[in-house]
Amino acid sequence: EAEFLVSLHLKLLIYYFFPLQFDKWTDGQRRRILVDLLERCSLSQQKFCAKQLQARVPTEAVDFTTRLPRVLSLYIFSFLDPRSLCRCAQVSWHWKYLSELDQLWMLKCLRFGWLLNFCPTPFEQGVWKKHYIQMVRELRLTRPKVLLPSAPAPRIPTFCPDLGSIL
Repeated sequence: EAEFLVSLHLKLLIYYFFPLQFDKWTDGQRRRILVDLLERCSLSQQKFCAKQLQARVPTEAVDFTTRLPRVLSLYIFSFLDPRSLCRCAQVSWHWKYLSELDQLWMLKCLRFGWLLNFCPTPFEQGVWKKHYIQMVRELRLTRPKVLLPSAPAPRIPTFCPDLGSIL
């Protein structure tokens, strides 16, 4: 019976009194207790705590393109103009990968009727982006150098590593 009373006493302390006291402590006191508890835990218990925290605490700065299916990320990127796609390529490796996919650049080329004069192999990547860049360069070379009075003022070019200052 003594063992039962000790067990009951511990349960009361842990489940009733400890939470009441914990609620009254300052942030610093709570942190010290939590650190002390974690230091007393085994590695498996610490991993358990880490999983519990990951489930409860929202992750900061999550890249939505890594959480969405690739098809949805590409759909979102498909609304961007070439200049914005080049800027997106500078955000992260994943965005660079997405923003340089042929699925995006093919649509931009086909909108202008720019077709490839060869059939790329499945292993060739970036063919449509290169084609887009080549076609834009050709347009820039063949257009008149003199601005007409009714023409809008030229834009300040934005640097894009792949397009240079074409954009």
